[in-house]
Amino acid sequence: MKRILILAFILALTGCAGTTIHIIEHGIEQSKLAKLENRLEELGYQVNRSDALVPDGFADVAIATNPSVTDPAVLAPITTTLSSLGWESPKKYQFAQGNHFYHQSHIGIYLRNPNQRLMPPIMASRGCGAFSATL
Repeated sequence: MKRILILAFILALTGCAGTTIHIIEHGIEQSKLAKLENRLEELGYQVNRSDALVPDGFADVAIATNPSVTDPAVLAPITTTLSSLGWESPKKYQFAQGNHFYHQSHIGIYLRNPNQRLMPPIMASRGCGAFSATL
């Protein structure tokens, strides 16, 4: 395990310069997200949190990339980091799956708490103080 972490760290130092990771989540504890963000930044990634919704068709733990990312070693430091923090192995999605698009050197990490359900879009609000609807 130690060798894998060292290898992942070396790969991260050489391979992720300038790579930006976008974290899209629903229902994940903020402390757990902060740990993930810190670990990824320690590996040299730029990390941005997004308030986008996790696509319905995505697994609870997923990574989305540009189709140019074909080498598994590029994602190894990310999957190792997720695993070390207790998340299951992520399912990988390519460009445009779930209507999410990434340029080269941009990677999306999608995390969803399976025990929390989103309201249907007609009933949900994001960032609104009060909400009412008539169906």
